[in-house]
Amino acid sequence: MKLEDFPHLLDVLSTAWDTSGGMAARRLIWSLFGARVGREGGMLSVQLWDAVSSLDEALRLEFACLITQTLDAREALCRALLDASGEMVRIDDHPLFDT
Repeated sequence: MKLEDFPHLLDVLSTAWDTSGGMAARRLIWSLFGARVGREGGMLSVQLWDAVSSLDEALRLEFACLITQTLDAREALCRALLDASGEMVRIDDHPLFDT
């Protein structure tokens, strides 16, 4: 799979990141990315049911596709989505998780 296979997720992360669905998408993508790379003080985690229930069907399907990838493929896709959407820069000014 490639970045172009996730148009709805890229759009939400790029343009609607501050909506309830956008915040849920941000939490999910960072938790998937963090599952491989980790972070100081432990792993990122989300309440999966709350996050997924905030997404529309198209986003849920794209996340399902993302989750089924191998760890290496998922890490590469998450990194590409985070970079392309501006989320890698945004996270410093608009954090999602308590530090």
